[in-house]
Amino acid sequence: MTPTRPPKPHTDVSLWHLVAVDRDDPRLRPDEREFAGMRWVDPLQVLDEQLAGLDPHMHRFVAKLRVLTPRP
Repeated sequence: MTPTRPPKPHTDVSLWHLVAVDRDDPRLRPDEREFAGMRWVDPLQVLDEQLAGLDPHMHRFVAKLRVLTPRP
């Protein structure tokens, strides 16, 4: 659970799921009514992002994912 920032502060409850899917799969198109934008990044790119623009738990999630995911 994460409190959000203004203009309309509220509490977000995030459930994160890992799925294997092609980035071009049409089922992954975001609902434009809910998102101002979307982009794909790999885990290392996420760790380079400033937390101010991300879910505050994203770096912790990616760090755990890297431990669990075999590297080539």
